[in-house]
Amino acid sequence: MNEIFSVENLSMSIGKKTIFEDITFKVYSGEIIGLLGHNGVGKSTMQRIIANRENAQAGTIVNNGRVQTIATDFNNIVYVPDVIILIPNLTVIENFELIAKSRNCNINFFESYIKTIRLTGKEQVKSLSKGNQELVQIIILLSINAAIYLLDEPFSAVDVFRRELIQKIIIDLSLRNESSSVIITSHLINEIEPMLSRVLYLDEGHIVIDKDLDQIYEQSNNLLQYLKDHFGEKVGYDNV
Repeated sequence: MNEIFSVENLSMSIGKKTIFEDITFKVYSGEIIGLLGHNGVGKSTMQRIIANRENAQAGTIVNNGRVQTIATDFNNIVYVPDVIILIPNLTVIENFELIAKSRNCNINFFESYIKTIRLTGKEQVKSLSKGNQELVQIIILLSINAAIYLLDEPFSAVDVFRRELIQKIIIDLSLRNESSSVIITSHLINEIEPMLSRVLYLDEGHIVIDKDLDQIYEQSNNLLQYLKDHFGEKVGYDNV
């Protein structure tokens, strides 16, 4: 596997509170990584920094051999936040076309999944349910061809059936772009576990677990049990 990017000695504080410090890890091509940890440990903040939406206070990210800065436009990153960023008054297709003007998108991927969720694409985003808005956003953003995909709580607003579809979309993405990598944050461990190849666990400002899923299975039957064995009730994840 080839290294796509590395996070080196990354630190972030808000006021006097340290969110995380001296975070270092590498991401290689073809990985699907779960970035995990209880609420408030900085998972979403780290996603935004990697996505170039926010500056860290210290440390660097080396992306494709270059140091990433807030002023540098890295088109090899796709960020799917946990809020809807689509333009509500535009249709689904118009939102896709707007993004496709500046990014290399796979229209077949987009059209196939819009059809799967029984939309024509002519619906205005504001007319859709919150769950369908989230699905449409995931479909549009994951249609972009990139090296790094960052998904922040992709299952937060959808039911169990849509979660299964999101799993399929992410797996199809990894098959479509075999050299790309995906980093997911989620509190629904059982939903993301079947997709993962590696786990990063953030606790008290540091990455305390960095293991391939195969290594975890050598010690526990499943990921949630492994985390509970290490952190007890503090882990705070849903077993659904």
